[in-house]
Amino acid sequence: MEKKGVDMAKAKVELLAANKAYIECIEKNFLPRFFNQEKVRIDEVCVNELKRMKELDQLVYGKFEWPASSEKEDMK
Repeated sequence: MEKKGVDMAKAKVELLAANKAYIECIEKNFLPRFFNQEKVRIDEVCVNELKRMKELDQLVYGKFEWPASSEKEDMK
């Protein structure tokens, strides 16, 4: 599916990079705290990385309802 004015190959590469950045952020900033039994929610950590990943995902794949997301309304 080609979108007007969007380089889909570039968008997919950026999405892959955003996915990796989110995973690395979770590994570094969420998991250690979680395993130390701190009260931390995954949706409170790596907020900017998640937002960027969702923006690129919507650009590449279109609208998607993110289940159990506190930001679900932002994607409409």
